[in-house]
Amino acid sequence: MDKKAKIVIADLDFDYIMPLQARLAKMYYNQVELEIITDKDYYKEFLSSPKSIDILLVSEELYDNSLNRHKIDNIFVLVENDDNDKSLNQNLLYKYTSVKEILNIIFSKSKASLSYNTKSITRKTKVILVFSASGGVGKTTLSLGLSACLAKNYRSVLYMEACRLNTFHYFVSDKEPIATNDVYAKLGMDDIPKYNLLKNYLKTELFSYVPPFKASLMSLNLNYDIFEKIAVSFKKSNEFDCIVIDTDSVFDDYKARLLEIADKVLIVTKQTKSSAFALKQLIVNMSGLNSDKYIIVCNDFCKDSENAVILPEYASSFSVNEYVNHIENCETKTLENLSEEDTIKRLSFLMI
Repeated sequence: MDKKAKIVIADLDFDYIMPLQARLAKMYYNQVELEIITDKDYYKEFLSSPKSIDILLVSEELYDNSLNRHKIDNIFVLVENDDNDKSLNQNLLYKYTSVKEILNIIFSKSKASLSYNTKSITRKTKVILVFSASGGVGKTTLSLGLSACLAKNYRSVLYMEACRLNTFHYFVSDKEPIATNDVYAKLGMDDIPKYNLLKNYLKTELFSYVPPFKASLMSLNLNYDIFEKIAVSFKKSNEFDCIVIDTDSVFDDYKARLLEIADKVLIVTKQTKSSAFALKQLIVNMSGLNSDKYIIVCNDFCKDSENAVILPEYASSFSVNEYVNHIENCETKTLENLSEEDTIKRLSFLMI
């Protein structure tokens, strides 16, 4: 395994550090070891023993010559004034330059320290499919909440609703569909890469999403396999860490192919007898459910109500991996609200 580059950011202004931390974690979340220090006493304690650091970003307030006794390949001093003299004899960075510009300078001047770590970096996009045996179990709520949680954990996320009639935009601020007829005509052409066609139409709130189609697939003269083609095309682009696909409850050849290309599949049920029965019927027609790829989620769980999924006639067919508690006033929740639900947070950790 490649060694991770050690990066330390030390500044007493927590609000200033947060955007730097977020961008670094998003760009290199599994390639660097990142240490954030915002407490002066802890900073002194941290440096009380010899340290080996690839890159140190330190505020002018905390910088002193004692850093020279440590093995630090690159020191960048964050200064308050961009007309600062060069007396510190270090790389100086004006703190209030854009985050993008700061990182560009750091990485351009630290190539030797990071070369072993970044030469072979390739983003591997993970496809997460959310599916169920019956409607009304909360697939869209979970899919959007999961997308929001992953995005807030510094993952680059694309959400798409793979339903014959899109309705997810009830939850988002920008409800406008893709209106251009030419886009739908080209979606039906096999020789046109779907990523190239749709990338400029993507919208972003907490995460990116494919806007709703303006009508049903049937009305647009599109087959359901268009969602498989979109997912495959975006996965090949490696633009996103995760693609969350929110599907309908139809189980057919098209859905089987979507299940095949997915890296993780969340199968959602409720604790009711009808939902448990439908899930049991679905499982009879599926294979490989014992693998780590499949996670069965009981959504809208209430501990005071009968839990049919643990009844003997159903428990012998499947076991629930995760329970998501009932979310009060779900229809009034924003994406930000959903991302703060503890049970959805816990579910998102299974995907990281």
